[in-house]
Amino acid sequence: MAAVGNVKIGNTNSLIEIVQYLEFLFSFYFKKCDSIMNSIYIIGGAAGAFRKEVFEKLGGYDVKNITEDIELSFRIQHAGMKIVYAEDAIVYTEGATDFKGLIKQRLR
Repeated sequence: MAAVGNVKIGNTNSLIEIVQYLEFLFSFYFKKCDSIMNSIYIIGGAAGAFRKEVFEKLGGYDVKNITEDIELSFRIQHAGMKIVYAEDAIVYTEGATDFKGLIKQRLR
């Protein structure tokens, strides 16, 4: 009913960008394992795809929730709907370029 794509960091010019690139690389190998075991935890906003039926049955994102992607992922799983990892669906995103940006990103 939903799919998680393979998010990659597009900028790797500084040490913090390279570390974030490696973090994403390893985390998406875990997503592949999670998909095999039908236990995907979060459909991240950068590379999430949903069937229309998900929103028809469950409603949309809860805008009052600061981690709306996690909350919707929980509702999907609780409803017995399957989430898969789409390794070939590659999405590039820009990683934090400095420590301050990294902290802001993590403490949303």
